[in-house]
Amino acid sequence: MAKSMRWQAHITINGNLIMETGIRLKGTRCQGMSQNMKVPAGPGRLFAYPDYLIVCGEKRYRDNQRDVLTNPVVIFEILSPSTEHYDRSTKFDLYKLIDSFQEYILIAQDEPRVEHWVRLPDGAWRQKVLIGLDAELVLETAPASIALRDLYDRVEFVAAAPE
Repeated sequence: MAKSMRWQAHITINGNLIMETGIRLKGTRCQGMSQNMKVPAGPGRLFAYPDYLIVCGEKRYRDNQRDVLTNPVVIFEILSPSTEHYDRSTKFDLYKLIDSFQEYILIAQDEPRVEHWVRLPDGAWRQKVLIGLDAELVLETAPASIALRDLYDRVEFVAAAPE
């Protein structure tokens, strides 16, 4: 997929994610927040900008600036070739240090595929892979579910060229 098409897919998926979760979370104790909200990413003053996150209950911030949310429960990342390895490894490991963090959602851009990671009571993580537009992402710690058909609405998938 060409770089400009990947960027277009990222923007479209992010917009769909914000809209679909926003509708489902309206009137609940949970709220979605866009990629402008930072979260802790390691010791000290390190932080990351997830593509989207959900917080439930009272929001807690690092300080009075209220620009680093310390208690996200669900974090979403939209994968791209330049960030995919980091999102799957180092970034995920840093997010795991956040006590409130319970679900990690990795969204592919080039096909309807979502990886849903859930923290188990013993601290281990369980992965479920959702493939195809008929699949549905059902969150466990926030009252929302999203059909992949809605998440990928208006995303153009380009078939890979034969080798």
